[in-house]
Amino acid sequence: TCKTPIGVYAEAQPDATLTLHVSLVSPDEDARWYQTYSVAGPQDIASIAGDILRHAPDVVMGWL
Repeated sequence: TCKTPIGVYAEAQPDATLTLHVSLVSPDEDARWYQTYSVAGPQDIASIAGDILRHAPDVVMGWL
């Protein structure tokens, strides 16, 4: 929704990998979650999505 603050910033690395910075913030800003991931290929994206769903705090994921 328009009240779902999710941010992802990707940085290209010299070794051809990407570093993803993922940030989730609850609309009331009470809960925040931040994680950095290294992406070597397309197969890593599904793994990262699964990790976000498993590890982001329930209070943050509850409003998605």
